[in-house]
Amino acid sequence: MVWQRQQLVPKDWMDLATQRFKRNSGETPVNYGYTFWTEDQLETVPKDTYMSRGHNLNNCYVIPSLDLVIARQGNKNYTQEARALFTNTLLENIVAAIPR
Repeated sequence: MVWQRQQLVPKDWMDLATQRFKRNSGETPVNYGYTFWTEDQLETVPKDTYMSRGHNLNNCYVIPSLDLVIARQGNKNYTQEARALFTNTLLENIVAAIPR
């Protein structure tokens, strides 16, 4: 992670932590890395998107290719399905709103 041209967290660690964990078999069954969740399956959201997820949807989303960090303070603990729908909709709408 780089901020104002200064490496804050070692690049090798960020590269590893923000990609899907691979089993010895090569399988990547869930979109979890080391500490971070990846968001690599939404067509309209950059594949380098990753997030930290907290209780009550207190989440932080990072999209390096857009130089974007989104912090969200939540107040409700949704079901897994509702959480995924909320997250996907939020990311898709934010990315769509960014002029390019």
